Amino acid sequence: MWLRTLAILAAVAAFASAEDIRGTLHSPTGAVISDARVMLMSEDYIKLAETKSGQRGEFEFKDLKPAFYLVQAKKAMFQLAQHHVFLTDGKSERMYLVANLARGQDQFSATIEAAAAPAPPSALPPRVSGKPEPFKRLSGRPPAMPASVHKRGIYGTVALYATIGTDGALSDIVALESPDAELEQVCRANLQQWRYDPMKLDGVPVRSTTLVVFEFLPAPAKP
Repeated sequence: MWLRTLAILAAVAAFASAEDIRGTLHSPTGAVISDARVMLMSEDYIKLAETKSGQRGEFEFKDLKPAFYLVQAKKAMFQLAQHHVFLTDGKSERMYLVANLARGQDQFSATIEAAAAPAPPSALPPRVSGKPEPFKRLSGRPPAMPASVHKRGIYGTVALYATIGTDGALSDIVALESPDAELEQVCRANLQQWRYDPMKLDGVPVRSTTLVVFEFLPAPAKP
């Protein structure tokens, strides 16, 4: 009897410690991407589970143990989207995956006859690229909750996807999630004031993208 009781307690403990990974898959325009393959990979790139994104781009992996995971999303005409996550005990993960359009190719061959074709130029040596330098935020703080939104009792997550230009300014800001239009507009206006030291390649600034998530939660009740 006591062995059975221990087995039940162990099962309950294992279930209680299980965590979830939930997320949505988007295009760079903010539109959701449905019917995409979404895979859960281990730290050693072994596929543990697979699902498909729903009509609202949503996907979920349930009853996971605390560990390091990689989530990958694939769909025709889109590049592979992936995100690493380390699940800790007592915490579930919410993620936003953005899949860029795949690069197209229009290739053709042409033969041109010439009586006296010039000698071809000597082959240029391959350019060796240095290590990319990540972008750094120089200024910008989360916005305060607008009084008008607070009065309406609206709280939640505003997730914004944006391009960091070579000048360090943010543009092409797209909302991936927002509970309220006014709150979203406040976050957009706030984000446009942020400045970054842009990503660099071989010391030259290049465009990149970033995801900024603002969490607006109600103040805890006073005892």
